[in-house]
Amino acid sequence: MTSSVSSVFISYIMNYFKKRVKLFLQLANLVALTMFVILICIQRSYIFVPPSFVTTSLYILCTGAAISINGVIPLYYELACDSAFPADEGLTGSVIVTVNNLLGFTVLMLFLHPTLALDTEWMTWSCLGVCVLTIPMLFFMKENYNRLDIDSGDSTDIKVLSKGSDSDY
Repeated sequence: MTSSVSSVFISYIMNYFKKRVKLFLQLANLVALTMFVILICIQRSYIFVPPSFVTTSLYILCTGAAISINGVIPLYYELACDSAFPADEGLTGSVIVTVNNLLGFTVLMLFLHPTLALDTEWMTWSCLGVCVLTIPMLFFMKENYNRLDIDSGDSTDIKVLSKGSDSDY
């Protein structure tokens, strides 16, 4: 619930910073990475937390990490549509949803293994690994906002052909 509400709020805020999506995604992943590192340190007893504060700290860390990861999902879709611009948004979104569903199915199938189903610490390590992999992948990705430029009318070098126009053939 919190992630859904935060995604609407984050999307509203990002309307004012339209060409900074990649930077914001890197910062959100860095926040999630930090929270997962703290969570793992608490799980492994590297950081002492008083027994009366353990449940509260775990709720705060898990909720903060969930907001940092799930709250920015619409921004990932937006960045993917901008990066693959001449391709249709429906195609780009369909590819992302298909890959997401296949990976989700794979993770859920891991629960059929009895050892992995009983020990859930691997999930925290997996989330940490995904955050670690995402930051350099976003760093090396080239931002392309041609679709945004066309939508906002800022395009000077992009020629848009309308359907049925014979003057440009």
